[in-house]
This record gives sequence, structure tokens and C-alpha cells, in this order.
Amino acid sequence: MFLRLIKFFAAVLLFPAVCLVAAGTLKAFFALFARFEEGFPFLLGAGIYVLAHFGVGRPGRFYVLTHEMTHAAAAWSSGFKVKRMKVGKNGGAVVLDGSNAFVALAPYCLPLYAALLVIGYAAGSLFYDLKPWNDFFTFGLGLFMAFHIVNTAETLISEKQSDLPAAGGVVFSLAVIILANCAVVLTALKFLYPETVNVRHELYAVWNGSSVFWQKVLDWTVQLYAYLQDKLKT
Repeated sequence: MFLRLIKFFAAVLLFPAVCLVAAGTLKAFFALFARFEEGFPFLLGAGIYVLAHFGVGRPGRFYVLTHEMTHAAAAWSSGFKVKRMKVGKNGGAVVLDGSNAFVALAPYCLPLYAALLVIGYAAGSLFYDLKPWNDFFTFGLGLFMAFHIVNTAETLISEKQSDLPAAGGVVFSLAVIILANCAVVLTALKFLYPETVNVRHELYAVWNGSSVFWQKVLDWTVQLYAYLQDKLKT
């Protein structure tokens, strides 16, 4: 209970940072439209997935598979044993001999298919010249990133997830999920389009904005306290 309370206050303290990181991520993404020819493969992949998702339907089993596989991979990397896994069109489950916040939140934070694509492309580049396939790689990365973000958002909005309370509470979990996904998107855009994302500038903006926000809160708190003291005296 004490640890859950600490995580809740940590999430509250991170609130301005979460908002600023999300705003910076959206700004970096929409900056691709200003460099449309360069950003076209990524935007096309993301756009095709979004249209297919809402026009054709959610790939239920495909998403459940990656969700449970990410739970399993996170558990294995944390030293826990994966006993069994069940995957169905409308839901799934993985049985472990232990868990932690990382294991619980991993599927919401890590785009597994996008990561596998990057690993496969990087491994292939060691043996072959894959530069002619760069646009296809970028297209695929945009598609799988959109797959992860859209399905994660839809899952969190439409379904009650036991993983969030298990990780330390809904507020803490949502803060971690938003920050992690923004970090993943910014990293991908920095890798693909180095001139689009200025990491140092974004970090400074987050730090400065958060500092200003909490300084204002502190000033308002002091002013309110002084006002209440005056009222009590009169």
C-alpha cells in the first residue's frame, strides 16, 4: 500500500512532464507533413494501418498474440518462468510464476512487431546492402508503430485492464505508458529523420516547463496559505 502511494505521488509529480512529452511527440510527428516527401513512407504505413483498423476491423487475435508474447518476453527477461499462454480472438492470458510493474506494463509500452522489424533489418544489414529497401522498412515501421499505438489506446479506453492496478495503480501506470510510448515514437523519428527531432531541445522544454509549472503551484499554495491565515486572524 505504501509503495502504491509513492507511485501515485510520483505520477502526480510527472503530470506536467507527461503533458509536455506528449505535446513534443505530436509536434515531431506532424513535422513530417512539412517534410512530406521525406516522411511519406512512414506516414503512408501509419495511415494505411489506421484506415484498415477503423475501416476493416481490429486484428483481434494478432494484437492479443503480441500482447501476451510481450508479457512473456518481459517476464522471461526479469527471471520469471512462463508456465503457459493462451491466445484467442477476444482475449488471452499468460500464466507466470511471478511478476512486477515492468512485466505488467510491457505490452502497453513496447511495440513488439516494430522492435522485431528493427532487429531483423539491423541483422540483415550486417550481411546485405539493404539501402534500396529503406523505404519499405520505414513503411513497415510506420505501420507497426500505428498498430501498437492504436490498439493500445483502444484497449485502455474500451476494456478494464487488471495489469494497471497490478503495476502500482491506474494513474501511475498511465503516466508510464504515455511516457514510454512517446519515448519510443521520438526515438524512431530521431533515427529515421534526425533533423526532425531535437532531443536536447525536447528534454530542456520538458525540464523547464515542469519546473515552471511546479513553481507556479508552489507560489499559489503560499499565496493561498497567506490568504487563509489573514482570514483566520480577522
